[in-house]
Amino acid sequence: MDLKTIREYLKECIRTLETDLAVCQKKTVLEGYAISKNQYGATRYYIKANGLIKYIKTLDEETLKQYCQERFYRKLEQMLPAQISKLKKAAEKLEKTWDVQDIYEALPGPVRKYAVPQTGRQRKMIEDFYTEGRYAEHSTYPKSEKFETEKGDIVRSKSELIIANMLHHAGIPYDYERIVYFKNRKWKFPDFTILNERTGKKYIWEHFGRLDEEKYRTDTMEKIEAYETNGFIQGVDLIMTFETKEKPLNTKHVRDLINRFFK
Repeated sequence: MDLKTIREYLKECIRTLETDLAVCQKKTVLEGYAISKNQYGATRYYIKANGLIKYIKTLDEETLKQYCQERFYRKLEQMLPAQISKLKKAAEKLEKTWDVQDIYEALPGPVRKYAVPQTGRQRKMIEDFYTEGRYAEHSTYPKSEKFETEKGDIVRSKSELIIANMLHHAGIPYDYERIVYFKNRKWKFPDFTILNERTGKKYIWEHFGRLDEEKYRTDTMEKIEAYETNGFIQGVDLIMTFETKEKPLNTKHVRDLINRFFK
């Protein structure tokens, strides 16, 4: 994971914790909070407020829930400021740190045109990705139509051709219809398996291009459900694009997705 990604992640963590703290400050409204004691082999609950302790009957479940939740919110309110402060200090230090991508982006535009922001580690990562693809199983399902990409792959549709060529132009490593295994010993052959060379993270990109057809729509929903069931999440490690005859693939949207996930 590169420093830019780490910085963004830290900032997101800080924003999340600050939101949690604001919620806690609004939620802590009761005078006391719950404590528990093990007495005579059983757990007993008490409200601790203003130095006094009052027994709560476990039958009074609603009151018990409120005061147990109050204790949780108070603990968060007590601990979060220090945690936020530590993360902010770490983020400040990282802002003053340079990595390979920062150095590359600081170069003049004409120089960046011919330079490649890769180190030995990144080259090894890309080599491993393609080596992995060489030995992986790929779909052998017959292609009714064949379109050759600029990289030399044979894809099934003009839209897949567009996506493949846009990835290739952007210098993004990808493999076409490489097998992905699921937990239930089943598998799929997604259209594209793609490597983010900055982070080392792999993504699946599925393009669904015949949504006018009823059977294709049903198959599409089953495929999406299979991905979700096996932990692939849209926008996290799964990218999906769609089209119909009336609404063809939007190349600007494809470019935006490439920039969002791989640049």
